[in-house]
Amino acid sequence: MRRRHVCSRLPAGVDVPGFLGALADGDERRAYEILRKGNVLPEICGAVCPVEVQCEAACIQNYMEGRPIRIAEIQRHLSRLAVKEGWAALDVPAESTGRTIAIVGAGPAGIAAAAALLEKGHRVVVFDRSSSPGGKLLSAIPSSRVDPQRVAAEIQAIFQGVGADRLEWRLSKALGAKFTLDDLMAEGYDAVLLAFGLGNSASFGSAPRPEGVIEAGAFLEHMKRNIDHVCPNRVAVLGGGNTAVDSAVCAKQRGARDVYLLYRRSYGQMPAWPGERDEAVHSGVHLMLLCQPVGYETDAVGKVTGVRLVRTELGDLDESGRRSCVRMPDSEFVVAADMVIEAMGETMDPVLANVLAGVELAGGVVQADAATFATTREGVYAAGDAVNGGTTVVQAVAEGRRAAHSIDGKLTGEK
Repeated sequence: MRRRHVCSRLPAGVDVPGFLGALADGDERRAYEILRKGNVLPEICGAVCPVEVQCEAACIQNYMEGRPIRIAEIQRHLSRLAVKEGWAALDVPAESTGRTIAIVGAGPAGIAAAAALLEKGHRVVVFDRSSSPGGKLLSAIPSSRVDPQRVAAEIQAIFQGVGADRLEWRLSKALGAKFTLDDLMAEGYDAVLLAFGLGNSASFGSAPRPEGVIEAGAFLEHMKRNIDHVCPNRVAVLGGGNTAVDSAVCAKQRGARDVYLLYRRSYGQMPAWPGERDEAVHSGVHLMLLCQPVGYETDAVGKVTGVRLVRTELGDLDESGRRSCVRMPDSEFVVAADMVIEAMGETMDPVLANVLAGVELAGGVVQADAATFATTREGVYAAGDAVNGGTTVVQAVAEGRRAAHSIDGKLTGEK
């Protein structure tokens, strides 16, 4: 009998040997069920997450044959087969527990939490500002990385057959000045899970941004909605993460002659995944490393014309575990740009920060217990980008599922 264990390198805790073993036995449905037990969105995660780092890097085949099992490809195959054959639908108990949980946010964390709570027999109401579930999977991640139709198909397949008495979608409805957390709690839910995105890009400049400067999320959303939009000749992207790379590659694909990715550390310290970095290079993006943005140049009417930078060198390790950036004296210079995209991380939308009464915030994110995901307000939990500041889709899925289990345990008295 094969020994089953969960790979500790995977945020979702998928039993990789288990699902590969079932597949080797010819039982594709069982393989999918094992996979889905840990990750409710296996096809999507197989497309957008860093499998070369999280999954395949830990594969024992690297040591035995010099190459890993192509786990992501297998994931995608099983998931598409499951959607086609109807295996992806949730197994919802016939009897309801009588408890209702509100989930704010229909991105990966919210979807994963909703699925887990429904399988426990609870009723779920999902709120989201968009007109369809999916979050950034649909709004911001480029279609070249994940097909929006495949996203919609996997989400639809998961909830197919779940009646309106158990699952209610309240789309185009978001927390804000006219609908606060107090208002939501007043509706009488047994628990609330905050699983929304952050939605506000960090900026080094003073508000408002000059004309021609846009935050990365808004840029990517605009480009997905306007497939014929052409970028200006010179585009500068500030940042070194996946969103920065996505923005730079997108700008290059949409007609920009020169795209500059400006990052204050070295290539090896870029937070973007290795595959993403390589894509930027292969797309013709100019990587300008060891240079830190310090301001903007504008013309007489306030439109951006360039980015002021100073050269940096790497110093000692800082609190993030990476080498610090030390500015070099008398090294300021300007990179001309017709458009600037800020991709230096996200913080919570100030509107949201003002409507979460009783929920402690710090560093631009919600403060939640690391084990239970409970916030400082009784009955309110938080998971995903709202807590972790934005990492991977699979991390959001894992946190959403774990938060759901905490909520269920609290409501049922089980640990």
